Amino acid sequence: MRFYDVKTRSRCNEVPKKSGNGTKAPTINDAIALGLVPSVTEIINIVNKPYLATWMEDRAFKFAWDSAQAPISYEEARELYKQSSEQARDRGTELHDQMSRLEVNDFTQEAVQWLRERYVDIKHEVQFTFFTYGGTIDAICTKQDGSVDVLDFKFVMSERSPRDSELWQLAAYRNYIIHEVVAKPGTKVGAINLLILQETGKIVTAHEWSERDLERGYHTFSALEEAWQVINNYNILRGKRFYEKDSSD
Repeated sequence: MRFYDVKTRSRCNEVPKKSGNGTKAPTINDAIALGLVPSVTEIINIVNKPYLATWMEDRAFKFAWDSAQAPISYEEARELYKQSSEQARDRGTELHDQMSRLEVNDFTQEAVQWLRERYVDIKHEVQFTFFTYGGTIDAICTKQDGSVDVLDFKFVMSERSPRDSELWQLAAYRNYIIHEVVAKPGTKVGAINLLILQETGKIVTAHEWSERDLERGYHTFSALEEAWQVINNYNILRGKRFYEKDSSD
């Protein structure tokens, strides 16, 4: 599970084990004890995402097809699939790092140029907490007129449109920016999904969500957040679980 520390406003990847020997990934119990909040993506992940299952099926089919000329066992195919998934994840992390540094190379050139042509100030990899949730924003960008855009980079395998879950994520980030980052009341704050082909670096789309979409997106995120709190029996503002266990259990 992904949590953020409200004291440091940064992601909490590890907590000490009770034994005092080593560390572990934080659990709900650790979150309650340490005052951690869930990440935006952790909250959104309570929703089933059929397109992820479809993507996994496509990858599995590709391995089966590629292996037809050289038969392998089921376990070997699973291991190859696992390795491919890890490579895709690592590649995505690498590309995010390059973008965060505005590093110009054959892959990032188009996206970096797109950013520099539109913004006078770009803050990357902004970690934050906001009351009951936290996250890491890919980029907070300021235009010449003082307006602000929150950007999320998505590195995709093929051309597609932004998804609702990506809207929910940006709407939550935008809510934080409106209330804690923007100094001047009334400053326009937009939200853009920048979809980039993982193989070539070509921009698929720079989708700017409408105000109506963002309102709908934040309402959806708020409902998901409440559901997450009930399902996991935890809300940091209460400082404890929603429901105490029945002593008769």
